[in-house]
Amino acid sequence: AARSQCAQNVGAVNQIIYFEFNKTQSTETMNTLQNIANLCSSDAGCSNMTLIGHTDTVGATSLNQVLSVRRANRVKRELVKLGMPSGSISTFGLGESELFIPTSDGVKEQLNRRVEVCYNQIGAVTYQEPVYSEPVYSEPVYVEPTPVPEAVYVEPAPVAQAPRPYVQPAPTPAPVPAPAPAPVVAAGGAGISSGLLVLGAIGAAGLAAVLLDKDDTTPISP
Repeated sequence: AARSQCAQNVGAVNQIIYFEFNKTQSTETMNTLQNIANLCSSDAGCSNMTLIGHTDTVGATSLNQVLSVRRANRVKRELVKLGMPSGSISTFGLGESELFIPTSDGVKEQLNRRVEVCYNQIGAVTYQEPVYSEPVYSEPVYVEPTPVPEAVYVEPAPVAQAPRPYVQPAPTPAPVPAPAPAPVVAAGGAGISSGLLVLGAIGAAGLAAVLLDKDDTTPISP
């Protein structure tokens, strides 16, 4: 019953304490007991601890049954000495009924002289396989951009200007008449006409000299 209870305990930790023939516990065995006590006294803690004793085939079957229970109780005492509560540990003995190494009767097999320690870790972390989720694809939605408003031209307001004062324009001088052109003499009288033009020019020059020379009272004869 104890063996099946430990086997059906899903997630239980199984450790084995081996016994030498007619000898006290070895250093290796005591180190294993110390590790179990340290683990169960930590924050993780232990529960459902069961100790199952076994023997080899040396000796009578009835004596081996008693010996297996005695070995389970011996392991319990050691664990209690290391700080574990006595009430949390159950002990059973199966004698030589479940040999780890099958042998004939009367064979000294160390792997059969053992106590199996079965317990659960309270704070044990259970590993969970990560679940893959197919990513959901979303079709992108096109959004029409907001139109830019057309610029509106606003006619600027006319700037008011102060009235300018009226200025009387200056009088325009009368134009000076141009001198009359000299008469053109026809061909054939060219000699006489040229002489008259020379005399006329001299006379005009003399008259101009009389008019312009105001300081000289003596007229100049033409």
